[in-house]
Amino acid sequence: MTHRRRLLALLACIPAVVVTLAQAARLREGDLVAFERPQRRMMGIVISGPDPSSYYLLSIPGQADFAIHGEQLSLVQPTGTPDVALDLGASVGWTQAGAPRKGRLVKVHGAWCQVEPANEAAVVWVECALLRVAE
Repeated sequence: MTHRRRLLALLACIPAVVVTLAQAARLREGDLVAFERPQRRMMGIVISGPDPSSYYLLSIPGQADFAIHGEQLSLVQPTGTPDVALDLGASVGWTQAGAPRKGRLVKVHGAWCQVEPANEAAVVWVECALLRVAE
C-alpha cells in the first residue's frame, strides 16, 4: 500500500471517530435521554457511561437498569436543568393523544415529570408544563 493510500484510508476513518467522540462527550450522568423500542419510545436517565464500547447504563422507570449503545440515544434534557416547582405525590392530570389522563407525581427531573398513571402499573414521563394539579 502506498503512502497516499494509507493516508486516504486514515482520513476515511476520521469522520466515524469524530461522531463517536461527539456522542460520548454529549451525554453525561443525569441526562434525560430517549430511545426507540419496537413497542414505543422510551425515556431514561443516564446513570453512567460511556464504557469503552460506547454503552451507557440507564435508569428506566419500572424496569431494571440496562445498558444501551450511545448511537441509539437522543438527548431530551441535559443534567442540571432546574426542576419545576411541583409537589411529589400530588394528583395530576394531563391530556395524551386527545384523552384525559390522571395520575400521581413520582419524580421531577428538570422540565420533565415521572407520573404513575391511575389504574396502570407503568410509570411514564410527561413534560411538566402539560400537567395540571388536581384539586
